[in-house]
Amino acid sequence: MKKLSKKSKIFAFGLVLILLLVLLRVFFLVNARKADLADGDAEIGENQMNLYRAIQNADMAMLYGDEAFSLSFQQSVYDISEGGGYYSAQGCGEFEGVNVWRLNSTRECYPEYENVKNQISQAILSMLRTYLEKSPYPSLSEAEHEIFLQQKDGKLIGRAYALLAVPQNVICKYRSPPILDFGWFGVLDIVPDTEGMCGRYYYKPDFRKEVNFDMEDFNRAVAAAKSFSDAVKKCKLDGGSGASCVDDELKNYPQMSKEQAQAGDNFTFSYNPTSKVMAYDNGASAFGIWPVKIKFALYFPEEPKPAPLAPLTVPLPPSS
Repeated sequence: MKKLSKKSKIFAFGLVLILLLVLLRVFFLVNARKADLADGDAEIGENQMNLYRAIQNADMAMLYGDEAFSLSFQQSVYDISEGGGYYSAQGCGEFEGVNVWRLNSTRECYPEYENVKNQISQAILSMLRTYLEKSPYPSLSEAEHEIFLQQKDGKLIGRAYALLAVPQNVICKYRSPPILDFGWFGVLDIVPDTEGMCGRYYYKPDFRKEVNFDMEDFNRAVAAAKSFSDAVKKCKLDGGSGASCVDDELKNYPQMSKEQAQAGDNFTFSYNPTSKVMAYDNGASAFGIWPVKIKFALYFPEEPKPAPLAPLTVPLPPSS
C-alpha cells in the first residue's frame, strides 16, 4: 500500500478535525423551521426564510474557514520553525530535512526576520487554499486572501483578509405554471414545486487568530547559533575535536540542544522557546499540542590554522 506523504497526512487529518469542530459549533445553532407546504400555498415570509437559510450557510462556511485558518496558521509556524525559518532548502542546503545555517566561515545562510515572516505567510496561504478548495462550501474556494502578520505583546497575530466578497446563492421554492389534466373528476390543477436560485447573498471571509509565538525567538536563535559557532571554531583551533567542542560549548547555551542527527562534523540543533501550537507532527504521525522548536544544522569543518608569524627582525644600524 502506498504511504501518504507528509502534506497528505496533514491535510487528511486537518480536514477531519475542521469538520468535527464545525459540526460541534453548528450543533448549537438554531435551525430554520421548515415551512409546511402540504396544501401548496406559500407561507408568509417564505422568501425571507430562504434568505435566512443562505445566511446560515454562509455562517457555516465562515465557521469552517475560521477553523481552517487556525490550523493553517499554527501548522505553518510549526513547519517553518522545524525547517529553520525556511519552507524549502536554501543556498547552504539541508541536512536531515533541516536547513543548514553555517557551512563554513565564509558561507552562512542565517534567516532574516522579515524573510521568516514572509515564509510563514506563504505557508499559511498555501495550506489555507488547499483546505478551502476541499471544503463542502463552494463559495469559499472563490475567495482570494491576503495574509497579514503582526507581532504584539509576545504573540503572533495573523489575519486572512478576502480581497472581494463571495456570493452565497439564495435557493427559493416556487410554483411552475399549472398543468391541466382532464380526468373523470373534472379539471385537475397539477402544480409541481421546483427549486432554483432566486438571489445571492454576499459575504467576506475574514479570519483572525493569535498564536502564542514570539517572532523575536528567530533573532535570538540566530544570535545564539552565531555565538555558538564562533566558540566551537575557537575550540577546534585550540586543538579540540568537533564533537567534544560542540558538547563542551553547548553547556553555555541552555536554550539550545543537540538533536540526534550527526554526520562527521555536521550537527543538527534546536533552539527551544516556550511556545506551543496545535499541529501535525510527522515523527509522531499525530495531531496534538506540540512545543515549537527552531531547528537548524551547523557544519564545523576543519578550519585552516593561521600560519605562524615570522620572527620580526630589526636591522641594526651600521657601526661607526
